Amino acid sequence: MRFSSESGQSTIEAAVLLPVLFALFGLLLQPALLLYDRCIMNAAAAEGCRLLATNTSDETSVRAFVERRLDAIPKVAVFHMDEDWNITWSSEQGGAASVCIVNHVEPLPLFGIVAGLANDIDENGAIEQRVEASCASVPEWARSDYAPASWIGAWK
Repeated sequence: MRFSSESGQSTIEAAVLLPVLFALFGLLLQPALLLYDRCIMNAAAAEGCRLLATNTSDETSVRAFVERRLDAIPKVAVFHMDEDWNITWSSEQGGAASVCIVNHVEPLPLFGIVAGLANDIDENGAIEQRVEASCASVPEWARSDYAPASWIGAWK
């Protein structure tokens, strides 16, 4: 039986590189989770804002609709810590509406250090995500005194 002098080299390389790869994976996992949360929250806020602006529903049904959309985010601390969602909205008589959704996420250990340096941690040690959406039932160009009659006759 013959052994080469490099027989343990791959074991040593794996012992050095595997913790580094796991640390990189851990640092990339939390931003991916936060991006997923933000995408779902943006969609829910935009759709809730549209419902409020068009006055098709009362506010309790709009809240229920937004919470149903937010159920796509798992009730796990790295996705969503709080028991209930912090949803606030305002609607004006002219048809303008705005929706704000706040989420608290427990940071993973490696990412918590980076987020703490960036001052993204609240007093409870959680990352706060805030999404706001605003819209109007009638676009600005439709509300103006735009008179197409001045250029319609020019095509003769």
